[in-house]
Amino acid sequence: MQTVEIPKILLLHPCPYMEKDGQYDILGCLLLARGISIPEKTKFPSQLKQHVPPFTVQLRRSILDSPLTQSIIKLDVYPQKELLVPLNNLLAPHGLCVKFV
Repeated sequence: MQTVEIPKILLLHPCPYMEKDGQYDILGCLLLARGISIPEKTKFPSQLKQHVPPFTVQLRRSILDSPLTQSIIKLDVYPQKELLVPLNNLLAPHGLCVKFV
């Protein structure tokens, strides 16, 4: 299991974009931890036009958001304090775990 440490100062939850004013939503933080830069006004990983498993899938030469990404986006209804448990439940089958530091 790979643990992704996300500094609380970087996390902006909920957020309409993956990056806003130097802070990131949970998807943005996960992609940033993988070394992927995120331009402003990007809402979905598929807009980055690169295959980033398990967050995107490649289908007929197109990059689409995975069901995991769609489920993570739906976590915007949770307050930040309650986000970690459902997020880690979603990420566990993919060998990932998130820890806020």
